[in-house]
Amino acid sequence: MVKTVLFGGVIACAFIGGVLFGTTIATPEMMYPAGPYPDNDAVLAAIQADIPDWQTMDTFTLSIALMEWSAQHTLHGSPDLSMVYEPVQWDGFLYQHLNVFAKEQNGVYCAGYAHAYEEVLDLFGIPSYCIMAGAYPEYTHAAQLVEVPVNGSTKYIIIDPMFECYFTWTNGTPISWIEMVDEIENDRFSSFARVDSDTDGYPANFHTVMNSPVWGASKDQLLGDAPPRAIWAYEYSIKNNNGKALSRNFIRAEESR
Repeated sequence: MVKTVLFGGVIACAFIGGVLFGTTIATPEMMYPAGPYPDNDAVLAAIQADIPDWQTMDTFTLSIALMEWSAQHTLHGSPDLSMVYEPVQWDGFLYQHLNVFAKEQNGVYCAGYAHAYEEVLDLFGIPSYCIMAGAYPEYTHAAQLVEVPVNGSTKYIIIDPMFECYFTWTNGTPISWIEMVDEIENDRFSSFARVDSDTDGYPANFHTVMNSPVWGASKDQLLGDAPPRAIWAYEYSIKNNNGKALSRNFIRAEESR
């Protein structure tokens, strides 16, 4: 379907202000697995059916699989949607939001992806915190700090459901956010890497939106080679799922327990 839109300014993972765009965007029809979901139990059953070996996965592997599932069921915000489904509107239950996305009624940007992923993780009892970083409000991004055991220690790993990626040491071992910040601040960018999901399972409208003139930053611009990966060393908000503000020192203390 083709919709003509008039759009002024965008607040998303990157910001464009004070510019008025009139553009025509061709948006493919969305393709989603079965729904609507009557409740969160139905969502859980659907995820377990889609990831049949979930019980044999370690926490990190399962978290990546859940990230891919969540990303593929989240509708990306775009000018051709009637309105953006901002994180402040995330009252209610996960199944309700998934049903909204499936109907193409509303879409989200990075913080909305993170919130949906957080609720999916909650279904499996995996703790996580939403982290927002960058130079607010001009150049920002949001993802989840996911609690996973690594070699007997608790680590909080950045997993990004919007761009479907995560970070590891160059030997493939998951790198925690605290470890990554230490590497960034000591200019050791070659010691860790961004790992992109194998699925590239973005919603059908994702690349159309990212290539539209109202979007401000691509995956590589935000999370590519140094210095853009340094965005994660400039956190300005870390919150649990109850909205409680946390700090870098809190995460560092949690990892050293």
